[in-house]
Amino acid sequence: MTDVKPATFKIDADAVFKEALESQAKREQAAPEPGAGEVPLEVAPAATGEIIVAVEPPAAEAGAPELAAAAPEPAAEPAPAAPVAPAPPPKKSPQDLIIEALIKGKQEATEALKQTQKEAKDLLDARVRLQAEFENYKKRVGKEKQEAQLQVTKNLMREILPVMDNLERALSHVNREESSADMKNLLVGIDMVAKQLVDAVKKIGVTGFTAKGQPFDPGRHEAVSQVPAEGEASPGTVVEEHQRGYMLGEVLLRPALVVVAGPKA
Repeated sequence: MTDVKPATFKIDADAVFKEALESQAKREQAAPEPGAGEVPLEVAPAATGEIIVAVEPPAAEAGAPELAAAAPEPAAEPAPAAPVAPAPPPKKSPQDLIIEALIKGKQEATEALKQTQKEAKDLLDARVRLQAEFENYKKRVGKEKQEAQLQVTKNLMREILPVMDNLERALSHVNREESSADMKNLLVGIDMVAKQLVDAVKKIGVTGFTAKGQPFDPGRHEAVSQVPAEGEASPGTVVEEHQRGYMLGEVLLRPALVVVAGPKA
């Protein structure tokens, strides 16, 4: 607790003494318990006829803040602290700037290299896919072309083979020995035409095959009848051929119409 010294001042003894006594009496009447909040006055006579009044502050209660001689004004709220500006970054040396530029350039070059490698890989993959698709396309087109050519050849030979059959039958029924010289010359020319026609169809892969005397093959022969086997013919053997069969490469173009030998009688 801070000690407060009594304030001492001089007043007019006659004028003030009476006023002080009246004021004290009024305060005592208003507050029956002296000392609760009033300030006691002590009047001391002065040697020169003046009265010295000492004003002492009341005793502070337990737990209450000390009272100063004069009531203090309410403390003003502290002003908000001004924001502190960040310290400027330290100035970099030219060597540091060069090193940072080199590091940044290296990073950019690395990223560009990675991007270029990725693009090159994508282009290579696209090229490989395109080449594979082109190879498949060529194979598919080649196969379709072969199938189309085969179909065209089949259709054409189905129209030509009956003509060849009729020409062959006509030549086989001619009695060359009894024919005149002019007829023989004509037959020689017809034989040459027939041979030329056979050679022409061979060039496109059409070949005929002989079935007589061969074992019956259901994949190449078509049986029109069956007769009992005679002589050296064994059962299941082609004994007669009514129409020649033809192959187009490895594909059966037309089966041979044959007569097959059955069991011996």
